[in-house]
Amino acid sequence: MSGMAEFRRYGLALLSCCAALALSLVLGEPLVWFTLAVLASTLYGGIGAGIGAGIGAGIGAGIGAFAASVCALAFLVPMPHILVFVAAALVVVVLVEAKQRAEARARKTEELFNTRLTVDSIPGMVGTLTPDGQPEFQNTRLLEYLGRTSEQMKDWPAIIHPMDSDRVVQAWLQSTATAAPLDVEHRGIVADGSYRWFSNRGLPMLDRSGKILRWFHLVTDVDDRKRAEEALRASELNLRLIVECIPGIVLTLTAAGTLEFANGQALAFFGKSLEELKEWLQYVHPEDHARVAALYRSAIDTGRNLDFECRMVRADSVNRWLHCRGLPYTAADGERTRWYLLLTDIDERKRAEDSLRASENDLALIIETIPGLVWCASPDGSITYVNRRILTHMGTTLEAVKNGGWADFLHPEDRDRVVEAWLHSVATGESYGVQARFRKSSGDYVWFQTLSQLGCDDEGHRTRWFGLLVDINDMKLVEEVLRNTQSKLARATQVATGSELSASIAHEMNQPLAAVVANGHACLRWLSAQPPNIAKALESADRIIRDAKGAGEVASRIRALFKRAAPAKVVLDLNDAVGEVVRLLQAEITKKHIQMELELTEGLSAVTADRIQLQQLLFNLLQNGIEAIDQAGDQVGRSPGHLSVRTRRDGSSAIVVEIADSGIGLANPSQIFDAFFTTKENGMGMGLAICRSIVESHGGRLWAESNSGPEASGSGTTFFFTLPIDTEVAP
Repeated sequence: MSGMAEFRRYGLALLSCCAALALSLVLGEPLVWFTLAVLASTLYGGIGAGIGAGIGAGIGAGIGAFAASVCALAFLVPMPHILVFVAAALVVVVLVEAKQRAEARARKTEELFNTRLTVDSIPGMVGTLTPDGQPEFQNTRLLEYLGRTSEQMKDWPAIIHPMDSDRVVQAWLQSTATAAPLDVEHRGIVADGSYRWFSNRGLPMLDRSGKILRWFHLVTDVDDRKRAEEALRASELNLRLIVECIPGIVLTLTAAGTLEFANGQALAFFGKSLEELKEWLQYVHPEDHARVAALYRSAIDTGRNLDFECRMVRADSVNRWLHCRGLPYTAADGERTRWYLLLTDIDERKRAEDSLRASENDLALIIETIPGLVWCASPDGSITYVNRRILTHMGTTLEAVKNGGWADFLHPEDRDRVVEAWLHSVATGESYGVQARFRKSSGDYVWFQTLSQLGCDDEGHRTRWFGLLVDINDMKLVEEVLRNTQSKLARATQVATGSELSASIAHEMNQPLAAVVANGHACLRWLSAQPPNIAKALESADRIIRDAKGAGEVASRIRALFKRAAPAKVVLDLNDAVGEVVRLLQAEITKKHIQMELELTEGLSAVTADRIQLQQLLFNLLQNGIEAIDQAGDQVGRSPGHLSVRTRRDGSSAIVVEIADSGIGLANPSQIFDAFFTTKENGMGMGLAICRSIVESHGGRLWAESNSGPEASGSGTTFFFTLPIDTEVAP
């Protein structure tokens, strides 16, 4: 392009000189025409073209002079005059060119100033470079941000991070070579010495011929954006890792329901690619397909959450139960943009549930068919289940026995006791066992033994109460018959021992009666004296009254002992009862030379008992001891024996009575309380059985121990029995 321009400039000078020569030959005035040619060439072609035109004018003038001499033209100007004129014209041309160049430089300077002013006013970091890439100008914002001067900016590659420098330089060289725009991101050092990310965009300014005149660069700090992008990429990577590591099948769908993502678990489960899973409903079990498709389409249309269970075909062609949960993502404007689905394999759980249901059905069948009344309750004691036998027996429904309604079927006399025992077991977790009467559907009351045990899991947490009702009505009837029989046998025992008590009764009666007679005679003597001794007589009368009362008490005790009267429990002192029975047997004890020892603890609490039965109990045990001592004396030829009675308190709830003898002893103390078991030749085997029945009816316990061990005999026996303390009168 520059060669063509030069050709035009100098071609114009040549044409101008030729035209001036032609005109001067035709019209004359060569000076005028050659002057105009030089001026025109200078103005339109520049100083070079003007000089060329001047040279051409000189040559043309010579040619014109020669032609004029040949043609004898008179109008030609002499040669020296022409040369002076041409020189003057050249001076004019040079001055004009100088002025034009000065004006051009001024315009260029003003243009550069305006450019710099414009660049410095741009609200950004902007710089300009020469066509070959040398820094030319940088606005204030760029220099201040980078902390550099314009001179330092000439070494701009030093600003680039070493890891990015080669890449940026190569991109810049490529742009300068091809005039292509530059767009590169890199890290650069800023004023505080740290590196930040920048976006560097450069555009070339071209002239009409496509030549690069200048480069304009816009530098933008994108460090925050890059960090945000890095954080977003890290978050996306972390999210993808989470999604891939979730032990479940994760799917994402578009708002229209088209599958767009499936994690590795999904692809591995189905053994399909993402494209093959686009129609994922085809892998639903045929029996579940219609239901699932309807739920899926309804959720897509309405935006409701998905929550269902279905069977789906795994990669190995095995149907597995999956639980599907789907949630739509709704943007701020309320528009649904995506669906997220999580499918969890619950096949093992479903199989376990089926097994549990089958087990529960089997258990329910067993419970309903066993010949017993079974019930269950929650840990707080609320009835949760009763088998059909209970409902049939009571003629009621499950709802009627729930929430404490079962207590309405108890006998009124048993209700408070049973409810209190049940509440105690619920509060403490102790096993529950009571006997009570329940109303049947016929309205009759039947005795049941209620048993219940609290179930706990492996960690010891309460789960439920399991209970059983056992019909013991027949057993209760037998016990009633047995009690009546025992009462009759006890009466027979009382009568049978009457003869043995005769001597003791006579001794007991003779002693106070003899005292009455003696005191009566004394009273008469004191009254017959002269003068009568009234004071002594009154003393004798008082003793008569005292001994008479004693005889009356003996008679009352003997009468009550043999009287068939209903048991009447009263509050009494156990030590007094022991003393009364010992006095009844004192004659026999003395007769058989037995040493009697009483260790009665003072201040014992009162007990509630039937006096006659308690006396019979003590009488039988003491009589057994006397007979055992007597048998031991016959066998070894020794006498006297030893018999002791001790009373003591056992904690805060009972009193213990110990009756020890030095008799023949027992080989098996636990067997002697069985009915009809006896160690006597003429014994009935009912005495100790009756004694145990009496103690148990008073809420106590009776047992025996051999004095030298369970397998020894001949060293005596100790009988123990306990009676509960009457807490209402206990100190």
